[in-house]
Amino acid sequence: MGILIFGMAAAVIGRAVSDALNAYSLSNLGDSTSYPMYRIRQHVLAIPNREEVEKGGEIEVPIAIRGEEGEVDETEMVRARWEAEILPTRILDLYVLDLRANLQMGANDAQSLEERYTVYRPSWQDTEESEQLLQAKEEEFQDRLEARGETQDGEDDT
Repeated sequence: MGILIFGMAAAVIGRAVSDALNAYSLSNLGDSTSYPMYRIRQHVLAIPNREEVEKGGEIEVPIAIRGEEGEVDETEMVRARWEAEILPTRILDLYVLDLRANLQMGANDAQSLEERYTVYRPSWQDTEESEQLLQAKEEEFQDRLEARGETQDGEDDT
């Protein structure tokens, strides 16, 4: 029962964090590097397989070309090579995603971008890693029950 409640809480928190990051990114789309990174992140998060994400890849993204007064005159599609590192957290199915991208702006001009996100992705779970987290949570749950003098079925030991 405790694991089920924990799992539901992790899902809600993970989704809330993901939604907050999306809202923040959308609010900054005027920045010339925010939108390309937003597009790269959306592309990466659409990949269900963890191994595919960790391989990295390429994507074309639009960048804003600004005029002398700082206004966007036009957009240009550029090639972005991205790589990702997925780090586990202590919460099941919640990961830290380190995303790095290099935008090829021209023959001799490149721009590097790097961001870190916390994402909820059940499809990225590693079976062994998940089992270890679940076992640790179960042990923690049992220790708390014992400290209160209760059994798992909710009755007092006294």
